Amino acid sequence: MVHHLPRAPDGTDYWREPAVAAGVPVVGAACFECDLLPEGWVEAAESVAEVWVPTAFNLRTFAAAGVDPDRLHAIPYPVDTDVFAPDGRERAAGAPVTFCSVFEWTWRKGWDVLLRAWAREFDGSEDVRLRLLTYRGAGALGDGDIVDQATRCIRAAGSDLDTVADIELILDPLSEDGLIELYRSADAFVLPTRGEGAGMPVIEAMACGTPAIATGWGGHEELMDPELSFPVEVETLVEAAPELVLDNPLYRGLRLAEPDEMSLRRALRSVAEDPAAARRRAARGRTVVEERFSIPSAGRALADRVDALTAPPRSRVVA
Repeated sequence: MVHHLPRAPDGTDYWREPAVAAGVPVVGAACFECDLLPEGWVEAAESVAEVWVPTAFNLRTFAAAGVDPDRLHAIPYPVDTDVFAPDGRERAAGAPVTFCSVFEWTWRKGWDVLLRAWAREFDGSEDVRLRLLTYRGAGALGDGDIVDQATRCIRAAGSDLDTVADIELILDPLSEDGLIELYRSADAFVLPTRGEGAGMPVIEAMACGTPAIATGWGGHEELMDPELSFPVEVETLVEAAPELVLDNPLYRGLRLAEPDEMSLRRALRSVAEDPAAARRRAARGRTVVEERFSIPSAGRALADRVDALTAPPRSRVVA
């Protein structure tokens, strides 16, 4: 199995070489966040026996781009539901209603949508808090650091740091235990992302029994059911922003989702007004994550495909 980009922006074919040299069935595994695929990926897919993607979203987008649907199979990226679990989840008495998010500080993750919605929905008089675990990777273009960019976004939304409800930026990495505690201590996880191939933070948060507010499009979309979570509507599909393409040319000419701000604000308000009801919804979401995205679930899907690829060919019966 080759778990890598099928073809890099410089034209390197990461799937083709092992597929030619191995002498055994080679599987290409990948995911992508857009409505279609980067240039050359469909051709690269023709060189491998099968293509494995983590979610139903990419079954759809890879097929729409031209990959043979019969050669596409979903093998989930699993979360350890014994570790990412609601155990020890306890809301501190008198604590504000707390929302958390985990993402790279880049346009694709929708941080600007989140901050605008937060600034317009809540002011400093409300007992709510937004905790953002983020970092500035290669995709964080623009002037100023994270604090500068966040401040400008809040001011552009018609608010300022003196009047907006509490926002905490966590800019240092957390251990796995620290990450799990961040999920468990929140009344909801929120991520108005523009596109995810898998959506692991959403899945991890839901595994921890935390209500999830996220865009109803992308790798996590099958969990965005009003019975399980708080799906944010998609306003439209938009072409990848120039700053995203500048950071990574794979996105050139492809489209992602633009989350609807009012839908996000309604979800935030719903949790703020009734955290207990949100937790009941999240309990159902946790059950579905165990069923579809746990290690045993991924293991069964993987074993099924290995069996299919290694089974001897059927003998033909001649009458």
